[in-house]
Amino acid sequence: MGKASTQPGERSVTAAMFCRRCTVDPSCAIFAERPPRHPVTADLVLRPLWAPDKALSPMSRHLLRVSLFALVLTSLGCSGSKEIIRRQQDEIAQLRVENDELRDRLAAAGVPLPDGMPPSEPCGPTVCLGETITVLLTDLYFESGSANLTPEGVSRLADLAEQIRADYAGRRLRVEGHTDSNPIGPALKKTFESNWELSAARAAAVVRHFQWTHRMEPGRFEVVGYGPYAPVADNATEAGRRQNRRVRIAVLPE
Repeated sequence: MGKASTQPGERSVTAAMFCRRCTVDPSCAIFAERPPRHPVTADLVLRPLWAPDKALSPMSRHLLRVSLFALVLTSLGCSGSKEIIRRQQDEIAQLRVENDELRDRLAAAGVPLPDGMPPSEPCGPTVCLGETITVLLTDLYFESGSANLTPEGVSRLADLAEQIRADYAGRRLRVEGHTDSNPIGPALKKTFESNWELSAARAAAVVRHFQWTHRMEPGRFEVVGYGPYAPVADNATEAGRRQNRRVRIAVLPE
């Protein structure tokens, strides 16, 4: 097999040049052409990252760079990469909490959200049943360790009830309660034996409020309590636990 031809600005290397090390060569490059057979012995033509194929869009070039960086972290096993990933996960969890808070404030102020802006990771490891309408952070809607709605929660649910009437008239709705992994404290044990009971009670409180205050037909709703068993964030951090304490409201298929 002959060597692949190269163009100006390209260079030919063999697969043997790649080694497991944590130092990233600033001249790291991406594959411009892959040999059809025998990848270990055949020469590979690489193009420098700063001069990618002009046929690629700017977004494609950016995604290629990000993919290469992820490949370096995962396949080379650089020391400290686990710590970097952990910090990024914490930052993502915090950003999701802030995003949900902003979403709630915008909704309360009557500001329309951009089309196609989905709720952030509403279902965790479980399969989402129905189309998510919204995800309520229970710290804003309920008193601590309780299924009693706060005044702010009552106000926000009034706006949500109007949205459901306008957009999902007559549709069946699913309301899911979720908690973090912290066990129920001794003072609450008489009321809630476990987080399962607390999550179900909060979901039921939302449905009761829709029924009694906004005259919504109770037969349209189903109430589910997941407890701490469908987290969307890391319970090892306060930001993650706060995001896991939530109520998801979804519309079911017709």
